[in-house]
Amino acid sequence: MTRFAAVLLILVLGIAGLSSPAAARIERVYIVPMSHLDIGFTATQAEVAKAQKPYMDEALFYLGALEDFAWTIEEFWQLEQWLRDTPELEKRESLAQFMLEGRLELGGSYGSMHTGVMTSLSLARMLYPSLAFGEEWNVPVTTVIQNDVPGYTQDLPSILASAGIRYFLTGINTSLGFGGFDLPIGGNPFYWEGPDGQRILTWVSRDSYVEAYSLTLPKLRSMIENLEEQGYPYDAVLFISAMDNRDASAALGTLLDVVRVWNGERGESDPEVYMATPSTFFQYMEERYGEVFPVYSGEWGGLWERNKASAPGSTARFRWVQEQLPAVEALAALLGKDTPEARAELERVQDLVLLFAEHTGAAGAGWPGNLTKAQTDISNATVVEWMEEAEGRLKGLLAQLVPGGQGEHITVLNMALAPRSGPVTASIPEVVWEGLRDGRLGLFGPNGERVPLTKALPVDHRALNPWHTAHSEGTAGVQFWAEQVPPGGWQKYELRPIADEPIREEVRPAEPGQLVILENTAFRVVYDPAERRFTSLVDKDTGKELIDHQAPYPFFAVLRSTHEDAFAGKITDILDPVPDGVLVVENELGSTLRLAYGGESAVSEMWLWLPRRGSFVEWRVVLDQEQMEYVPYELHSSLYFAAMPFDLGRGPVEVFVEGPASFVGPEDYLPGANRGSLVMRRSVELIGSEHGVIISPRQAFAATLETPAYTGLEPRERPHILFELLRHFDEAGTRDLGPTKIAQEPGVERIAYEFRLAPASEHSPARAGAFGGDFHVPLMAVYGAVLE
Repeated sequence: MTRFAAVLLILVLGIAGLSSPAAARIERVYIVPMSHLDIGFTATQAEVAKAQKPYMDEALFYLGALEDFAWTIEEFWQLEQWLRDTPELEKRESLAQFMLEGRLELGGSYGSMHTGVMTSLSLARMLYPSLAFGEEWNVPVTTVIQNDVPGYTQDLPSILASAGIRYFLTGINTSLGFGGFDLPIGGNPFYWEGPDGQRILTWVSRDSYVEAYSLTLPKLRSMIENLEEQGYPYDAVLFISAMDNRDASAALGTLLDVVRVWNGERGESDPEVYMATPSTFFQYMEERYGEVFPVYSGEWGGLWERNKASAPGSTARFRWVQEQLPAVEALAALLGKDTPEARAELERVQDLVLLFAEHTGAAGAGWPGNLTKAQTDISNATVVEWMEEAEGRLKGLLAQLVPGGQGEHITVLNMALAPRSGPVTASIPEVVWEGLRDGRLGLFGPNGERVPLTKALPVDHRALNPWHTAHSEGTAGVQFWAEQVPPGGWQKYELRPIADEPIREEVRPAEPGQLVILENTAFRVVYDPAERRFTSLVDKDTGKELIDHQAPYPFFAVLRSTHEDAFAGKITDILDPVPDGVLVVENELGSTLRLAYGGESAVSEMWLWLPRRGSFVEWRVVLDQEQMEYVPYELHSSLYFAAMPFDLGRGPVEVFVEGPASFVGPEDYLPGANRGSLVMRRSVELIGSEHGVIISPRQAFAATLETPAYTGLEPRERPHILFELLRHFDEAGTRDLGPTKIAQEPGVERIAYEFRLAPASEHSPARAGAFGGDFHVPLMAVYGAVLE
């Protein structure tokens, strides 16, 4: 991976027409006004959308009336709302003309996004609307603006540059005490380099996007003098003037007056101040200084993405939809069903994905005093509706593309780019299952071989889990192991009459006082019913015990931290409910340990599955928010974690996190970026001096190392990993009623979380990517499907 590199400013010496930046005095100040987009932060999502029309009309009026006024449309979503409510061609032509004149600029992104929770496809598609508008109206789209969010994935510069974006402007918000990285005074602007070597010229506004909002003459002079005193090396600087969901009147009434008075009264040594667009500043810097700017590469650290844990059910749906979306698109093309109707469905699903990925797109308590009680409930319900709709549309399209039917077969589909083997679950008629169970029917593979199968493990249908196959009345779920399903293709498994013994399955309760031991080719797992603990997890190839018994919490335990304790890096409680029953299930597919808990436990179900033919183990836990400890407003929230304290040897442990398009290793961070708060796409590898593991979480997407702390964490040499499951709120500080009970995520009470673990001797991006891909986009089985 590329490390931090600085391009020495001395390189400019000898280049014709260029001065040494070290000797520069600030001669130009570019102030860039805009309205910062927060969809649902200051009002409900619908109310924020409705406000965009008057905001834009006002800005266009000022652009027409004042030659020294400039405006930037921060995100395409703002323009999208205006276009929806503005059918008049002459107004659209006027807008495009201001863009051609360079006094109005359109940012290249759909919104300010939580880039760490997005896939590479979603990151690319967040650019599509702006680029399409630019092509339609022949206006340049060169700058992506991401404000408020304090950190971004290392894959972003590569994706932006590949789409033709040249510049990146961000006003990061570090007011909560964390975010960003150690950017030296001479490091702004800089080229941010992606893993593939592509670069974008980047400017980070040091005092956030509000730095020039409510600007005064003394404040402007102080900002300029502070930069010069610190040794800022260039003769031009950019300041952003924005506020959350505000119109252009502040820029006109305050900012433009300051600019005019400054320029009218400035002394000989004072810089000239311009109201401008971002690309005006970037183009000047390129023309003035060429390519002398320093180069940085790496991750900014996963930070605000963790806010999505306050909408755990919607986040689970979001993760399922993002991963399945490209597979469904490929399937539609493969089957020749890529119709306009199918494309419209897929585009709507992608729009919903982008809405949820926007940095305000989560449920919870909201910012104190911003919303009324009614607005809070509407905002939270809207987030749930977005992802319910996205999941429903995508599953509906899947059912249209591969409809089930009548027939004596099950079709298994593989939308990956390589042959795959693995477990599959199919929903079949109950009468067919009875024949299989009783030995009157058998399942046979494409080469005529008999395929073992069993009834799928029962699931809690009250628990939200998009990955589970739904079984309607009169149907049953069966599970079997499919072998070598071709890439981008399918295999047919036949159901034939036979005369055989019934399917054998042993279900037994754990014996009092006896350890439960489960094994497959990869692992040996021990559960102690008396201690209610997993006491051993042994890699059978090496004989290595992987559980750190010196850790302060058990392996596969659910932990809780209050908001205050989490910021202090402390665990408040170890949830240790007494199970109502401990069952061991043995069948031809594998061994399962099932733990069921009483109705008053926040942990309602837990199971561990070791497949006979797979070199992995799966762990599943269901949390019930209705049984969680009530959190009053003054305590803010509670965070729940899944603990996996591994012992991987005496030496240091390296952590490799899968991002949207690449893995982030121990050295792949910008200087000073947060390394202890991890946000992952599909998998994370922990590689120790003696052993390693790879973990793929489905519903969970964030983790911390060693403690639940958000910031200030430099991981120890032998860190423990805590996966963040959810952030639970009960009350919000509303504008009208003060602290009051809210519906955090309406309709979502129980959430299932699933993890798959396997041994890993060394870091392998290809293997880790395939491992996570198999778990997140599993083989799909459809009863009676007819494919040609």
